Amino acid sequence: MRHVHLLAAALSIFLALSTTACSGDSDTPTQTTKSEQKASKKAKKGKRGKKAKRKAAKAAKQRAATYTQAQKCASPCLFLAEHSFATVQDKLCTWCPGSKYDYCELDWPSSDVPECSTYEHLKNCVYAAHGYTFKKKRWSKTFSKTGWYTANPAYDKSMLSKVARKNIKRLNDIATGKEPGCMKY
Repeated sequence: MRHVHLLAAALSIFLALSTTACSGDSDTPTQTTKSEQKASKKAKKGKRGKKAKRKAAKAAKQRAATYTQAQKCASPCLFLAEHSFATVQDKLCTWCPGSKYDYCELDWPSSDVPECSTYEHLKNCVYAAHGYTFKKKRWSKTFSKTGWYTANPAYDKSMLSKVARKNIKRLNDIATGKEPGCMKY
């Protein structure tokens, strides 16, 4: 029984730490680029040709690439903007060696069956990495504390890469019980 309490405490600490920014110069928030805003505005105006979608996706990819390795290791959900969920689970230990979060000793996102809210957090982190402006205060407040999140008023779902969209769908399916992987409390 003590083992379960220790795992629950470790998960709580991990979730609290994963939403805080790392210290140093890497805490600088990512700014929305002009090309990102322009591509998103074109996509929103209905000019959803292949060229506009490619431009928006390219701008979003550039935004995701601006996060430092330290920021990604402090908030591993940022890796989900560029890599599949399975890849992040497999590679996190090698991407973040010596991190204060021991991804080599613990399974990610949890060493036990996580709560479904863990997957909801991961899903919303992918949106946050792309500058989504949250309507729910819970998520707006959570990600505004990270140091890397900047809301993009020109955000459009076409800005999400194919891998980000697949991750969002999978994480949502797990969080809502359509796919096994979490415990509802």
